[in-house]
Amino acid sequence: MNKTLIETYTYKFDNKTAKIQIYKIDDDKSTPVFYSVADYKRIICEARTIEEAKKKCEEEIDIKAAVVSGKIRLIDSKKAEDIAKSTFKQFLSTYTIPVGLEKRIGVGYSQKGKEWIFDIYLYPEIPITCGLEEDLTNPMPETLAVVKVDGETGEAVVIENKEVMVKVFG
Repeated sequence: MNKTLIETYTYKFDNKTAKIQIYKIDDDKSTPVFYSVADYKRIICEARTIEEAKKKCEEEIDIKAAVVSGKIRLIDSKKAEDIAKSTFKQFLSTYTIPVGLEKRIGVGYSQKGKEWIFDIYLYPEIPITCGLEEDLTNPMPETLAVVKVDGETGEAVVIENKEVMVKVFG
């Protein structure tokens, strides 16, 4: 995998500046991916083009700066988690839940821009064992769905992984 620095530039916002670096990641097998990395609030964005990487990074900087200055007020992670859980439970209420499913579900979350993004993972049915060697041989969890919570309005939407949903719920 090759990581190449394509460009470094300064982005001005709210009487401040951030240094942004654009990298191209190429593994010689697939389409190259571009990353923008800012020295403000540890912002990293992924894109398919250089222009898109710049735009995403600058938008993320603007949002983070607006949150810091109080121009935008976002709900905290606990409130976003409660909304995501409630929305996902309501989404699942239309399905017959297989026995033991709740033991196989895991959640990871991140915040991008104004959104809280909750990835709902489905772990394999085989028991997960401890230790690095066993972890490398166990199947990876699949994404069952993604719940996106708007950090300003609290509105949530579930994006299901139809392929995995069919495997689980038929």
